[in-house]
Amino acid sequence: MALIAATVGLASCMTTYRAGSVADPAVVRAIDAAADQPRTFAVVKEPPAPLDPSTSMYAVVGHAPGTLLLADHAGSAPVPLLQLESVSTFDRARGACDGALGAGLVGFALGAITGVVVSRVDTGAADDASPRTSAPVRALEYGAVVALTAAAVGAVVGAVAGHEDRYQVTSGVDDRTVGLSRLQPTPP
Repeated sequence: MALIAATVGLASCMTTYRAGSVADPAVVRAIDAAADQPRTFAVVKEPPAPLDPSTSMYAVVGHAPGTLLLADHAGSAPVPLLQLESVSTFDRARGACDGALGAGLVGFALGAITGVVVSRVDTGAADDASPRTSAPVRALEYGAVVALTAAAVGAVVGAVAGHEDRYQVTSGVDDRTVGLSRLQPTPP
């Protein structure tokens, strides 16, 4: 159950920005800056040959004025910025933090519940002189142990997946979009 919750949490570790039009020089500068980062990918409207059209995201392997060089298993091709739908960067450190936090919180809750159940079932030692651990103390103990374990696993999984920053772009001039200088995340 904790693994399912952690997986769902990691899947939501994405921030989406509405960047605006590629006709805006600030948006083009942001795309160029993203292209210089490792683990950058792009989604395009119609991928040119030899790119496989069934691929959902293409690795950004370079850029030139007005184009990104995208690659997949089939090869690489220059793609005009006008063909872009979005550009995404993946940050392993932020992913590790997201994974540790999400899995740790879920782990603490599940561990605390388990601690309460165990303390209710535990009838104590055979002789009544032995000390018994109260339900709140046992809940904290179990919660802490499970939270630390889950946080460690979540950090590893989060680091592998990374936190995605997705910049959605439009191909033409659109009066409803804002420039990159006033970029705000879109609600999930």
